[in-house]
Amino acid sequence: RVDGEAYAAARGGIRAMQRGEYERAEEALTRAMGGAALAWMQAGLVLARGKVRYLRMDFQGARKDLEEVSRIREGAAEVWKCLALIHGGEGETTALGGADPRDRYREALAAYDKALDRDPRDKEVVTGRGNMWSRLGAAEGARGVDAREDHRRAIAEHTKALEADPAWSVAYVNRGHAWLGLGEAEAARGADPR
Repeated sequence: RVDGEAYAAARGGIRAMQRGEYERAEEALTRAMGGAALAWMQAGLVLARGKVRYLRMDFQGARKDLEEVSRIREGAAEVWKCLALIHGGEGETTALGGADPRDRYREALAAYDKALDRDPRDKEVVTGRGNMWSRLGAAEGARGVDAREDHRRAIAEHTKALEADPAWSVAYVNRGHAWLGLGEAEAARGADPR
């Protein structure tokens, strides 16, 4: 038996999320999660709310939701991908505040590794790893650490994503940025051969 009120709240939350109304989406998804008749879709509701919290830059709330989903749906690649995004977002916020973001970027890389363990061909995860290597390289370089290996790893990740999907324009752009991180402007200009 479906709880009509909880189901309507779930649908409303997803629609609000799609429209970018994140506060409304979070409220509706939280209401829907209270409906016992929707227990069969609890993991999906919590995952959606975690994504909304991430988009609202509530990284602590997003992490809490994703940890709950990982208990419900152990080993889901989507959970690790979202956790990687959260760690990366925390790193960016940390860097904007003037603090050292490198540990957050390393946590993001570890989460991307776990996502790849579950789905090694996910081009978004491979590209995300490349971006984290670039961010880590930029943070290391800003602290006087030789970051060339980080940028080389970023280039390798984006190249791997392009091998899986040669039309994946995001990987071309990101690979160009990684080449720039190495100071290779000519290679960056040639990052997209199309």
